[in-house]
Amino acid sequence: MKASNLLKQAAACKSNDDAKKLLGALTEAFQAKKSAIGGLETANGDYSLEDGGVFVSVEFNRVISDDYIITIKPEIRDGKMGVYVVTNRMLDGLGMASQKWVVATARDELEEVIEVDEDSDILDVANLASDLAFLYLQRLLVQVGVPFAIAGETAKQCWNGGKP
Repeated sequence: MKASNLLKQAAACKSNDDAKKLLGALTEAFQAKKSAIGGLETANGDYSLEDGGVFVSVEFNRVISDDYIITIKPEIRDGKMGVYVVTNRMLDGLGMASQKWVVATARDELEEVIEVDEDSDILDVANLASDLAFLYLQRLLVQVGVPFAIAGETAKQCWNGGKP
């Protein structure tokens, strides 16, 4: 699916029911069968009508541990789409139930916004976001002392729930 399809649907939103349907379409597009983020935990779906148009967002989360969660969050606002990829450090160590968190920091960045243009294919954007999230996990492992040569394979096993 092209981003333009979702952006056209966003431009046509006139009610909260329309916004709710757009949220469903956005979620479904990012969880498509071949999407690399299809198996991630979904949370915090949100929609509303604003002065500049419709707002919708949803989070796809990979829980690394009770202390770290990597979030991929596509969002449509003011007729534009972006995807946030961010590594969060859960300050109270309660994973998805945490009430206090900050963006994790490292020598290398652990957050980025992917600007999505109308011609972008959502599957490509989802896979790019997943690649960034995986890179952030690898960077976290290196930061805590895992040698770079091992960090890629370790990150792969963490990302896949312990499976090589």
